[in-house]
Amino acid sequence: MIAGALLFVVAAELPLEWTAPAACPTRADVEAHARAYLGRELAADDAVLRARATIVPSEATGGFRLELELEAGSGAEHFAVEDDDCGVLAEVVGLKLALAIDAIDVVEAPPPPAPPVASVVSPPPLPVPAKPPAEVAAVAPSPARRHAIVPLTIGVRWGVAPSFGPVLALGVGIGARRWRAWAQGSSDLPRTVALGDGDRRLRLDATTGAVGARGCIVAPGRRIALAACGGADAGVMRGRARDVAHARTSHEPWVAAVIGLGFEWWVHPALAVTARAGLLANVVRPGFRLTVGADLYRTPAAAAELAMGLQMRLPSPRSGLSRKKLRPRDGSGRGRT
Repeated sequence: MIAGALLFVVAAELPLEWTAPAACPTRADVEAHARAYLGRELAADDAVLRARATIVPSEATGGFRLELELEAGSGAEHFAVEDDDCGVLAEVVGLKLALAIDAIDVVEAPPPPAPPVASVVSPPPLPVPAKPPAEVAAVAPSPARRHAIVPLTIGVRWGVAPSFGPVLALGVGIGARRWRAWAQGSSDLPRTVALGDGDRRLRLDATTGAVGARGCIVAPGRRIALAACGGADAGVMRGRARDVAHARTSHEPWVAAVIGLGFEWWVHPALAVTARAGLLANVVRPGFRLTVGADLYRTPAAAAELAMGLQMRLPSPRSGLSRKKLRPRDGSGRGRT
């Protein structure tokens, strides 16, 4: 939820209209950032500056968007930036206020008195411009920036191992607003199944492990996203017969092509609950047989899977603001190192 616009007036009666979601920093935090970067308390002369800052959730990126308007004298500036962390955006507001006040101080401050030398009159020093606002604006992330993603799912699969059973999968990859791509490892949980009839009936311990890749085209929304996905898995099915003399462990290759649909519900800019359904075409089909005789089990040509899980989104190293550029100043007005 977005809190109502809050107007705070410091001792110098410097107006700032601050509108932000309840989970974001407060006006007091913004005021503290401004004092830290300015290196002093706000003074009465600073009241010529007026500011209006609004932070809202960004539908485009899943993060937050800052809209900042500054008015000082006859000049006005509009500034917009997005970031995954609204705390960073609150710090930007404090920095921009400090920069604007600094610029006013430089322009309005009287020149220092000339040194008492009759023959030489030193010219007044040139105004030292504050750090250009463009440096802050330059860090606005691109709407198409990429993120690292970590999908984790647990589900069920039919048509690969000899019986229906659970499957775990963990992946890592990259994604943007309209696409996802990741590599993953998956494994069926070990199970024991009965195969064959009569004298050829036996129990088989079986499990399947695989690595694979997935790519998805995404139709994004504010909180909900739908995905159409495709990919492939390649791995090994392991089986060993029980209660059979001279039984040996068999390892059979397995390769499958996958298509499916996905659903993402972003409960937080960095975390989504996911659901996926897929169809598999078993290209290389593992199977098990006794030394003599027909197959006891052969993977069918098609399989299906359903899964639910979580998907974490990690910010790009280039997203947001570089903390090295946001250095509060000490009492002398110089940046701390």
